[in-house]
Amino acid sequence: KIIAKPKLTVTSDSVCQGTQAVVQILSSDIKFDCGYESYVLIVPIPTGLTVDSVSGAHIFNPVSFDYLVSDNSIYIFGDVFGSFFNGSGNIGTIYFKTSNPGNYPITISTAFFNGGSFMIDSIKNGMVVVNANPSISIDSKTICSGESHTFVVNSSEAGPYQWTLANGSTETATEITSGKAGLYSVSVSNQYGCMASDTAMLNVNPLPSVTVSDIAFCTDTKGTLEAKAQPSTVSYAWNTGETTENIVVSAA
Repeated sequence: KIIAKPKLTVTSDSVCQGTQAVVQILSSDIKFDCGYESYVLIVPIPTGLTVDSVSGAHIFNPVSFDYLVSDNSIYIFGDVFGSFFNGSGNIGTIYFKTSNPGNYPITISTAFFNGGSFMIDSIKNGMVVVNANPSISIDSKTICSGESHTFVVNSSEAGPYQWTLANGSTETATEITSGKAGLYSVSVSNQYGCMASDTAMLNVNPLPSVTVSDIAFCTDTKGTLEAKAQPSTVSYAWNTGETTENIVVSAA
């Protein structure tokens, strides 16, 4: 039989959005005499949290443990037989999946010990605090060889930010200017230690090449200037305003 009423405490946890929250149900000042004892705890699941798993008690020896998730509640069952226990410890651990930021009270709505008798001295409820992740983004860019680009960060947090550059080096800066092709990444943490990151590509296109050969022609005649460029898909802009590959010219 239970010869001292336990005090139950639900621990709290503060986590980042999308990570796992862990809550323990602790008992203190509980005493079991020899014989058969059992307990049932009912923990409502707050809207916005999802139960990942529940692990069993480690304070009783021997002990059987099970749990059931039903009707938006967690039902925790335990049995003790033929042992004596006097002390404190963990009755069960609940692992929650988180998604949306907010404060989620974790309560014990019902607690039965000793074959259904209500034998709880007190219950101290807990809280799961889900902190919002920061936001951060940078855009990819295509430039020409010899040019540079400044990556401007859009973020919920003020800089400086942590950068990994295309050459693998790292820097701490609000903005990064570079002309080297490759992948760039940026990350930031907020006051809760929650992190966000983003990546962008800097593409660098080679400059085209073009040659125009000199020509000679007689007065009062015309000649054709021919441009040869690589790659062949380039566009042309002559100082005469013409945009074709070849132009016809005459003596001044």
